[in-house]
This record gives sequence, structure tokens and C-alpha cells, in this order.
Amino acid sequence: MPPRWRNPFNLNWYESLLSGINYSQDGFNAFKDQSLIELSYNGQTVYLEKMLNDRFDSVQRRIVIQHEDDNGVFWYLEDEGQAEQYLYTESETGGTLTYLYNEGENSSGLPDGIDFRVKAPLELSSLEVRMKSEINKYKLAGKQYEITFS
Repeated sequence: MPPRWRNPFNLNWYESLLSGINYSQDGFNAFKDQSLIELSYNGQTVYLEKMLNDRFDSVQRRIVIQHEDDNGVFWYLEDEGQAEQYLYTESETGGTLTYLYNEGENSSGLPDGIDFRVKAPLELSSLEVRMKSEINKYKLAGKQYEITFS
């Protein structure tokens, strides 16, 4: 800027013109920081649990996501040394019932249609609606869950 334009009036005028840009830049930086934090979470159990604890129980971190063990049938190859297991139709005899599950069916100890359970302390029960909205934001599509407070 030429020296003749550097008087107090012009400098204050330039500063007032740039204050809107500074305000917008500060808002953009805050949005960018929040977006980077949200992008660090995803639908994996560890990150989903971390997100819930960061947002709702940051000090004691008592929110836990529980998956039940799968008690389904495991299939082995012959060279793994496991006993052979045969499947029979209803009209055939001599076999015990073996239940096979499709990917969409539920063979875990959770209630039908529930893929995981979120266990949270009773003090957070007033935040259930917010918890559900955050879980729905990050969970995989088609996964069902329930929130229990104890």
C-alpha cells in the first residue's frame, strides 16, 4: 500500500472490510475441525464406542457395545482333523437336526433382529434420543441395536 494511503482513516476502513473475512475464516476453521473429528469415527465397534464415550461420558467412559458370541455351526476342512458332519433332509433319517443360518438371520444370544447392544449408565438415560441419532449416523445400514441403561 502506498504511504499516502496509510493514514488512520484508511487503515481503520481496511480493517473493517477485512473483519467480515476474518469472521468467516474463523467459522470455516471451526467447521473444518468439527468435520475432521466426525470423519475420524466410523461404524466399527471400537470407533463407535469411542464416539459415544467422547460425546456422552468423556470422564468415566462407561458406555460399552456388546456383541454376543456366535453359537452357530462351524465348518472345517477334512485336513483340519475335525469329525465329518452330514446334512440330511426332513425325509431322510439318521441325523440330528443341524441349524444353518443365513447372513440375515440371527443365531446369537441377542433378541431377534438385534445385532449389537449399547450398554450405558443409568445417569445417561435422558440422552437416549441424542445417542440414537449419533449411533444411526455412524452404524452400518441394516444393523439393528438396542440401548440398555443399568
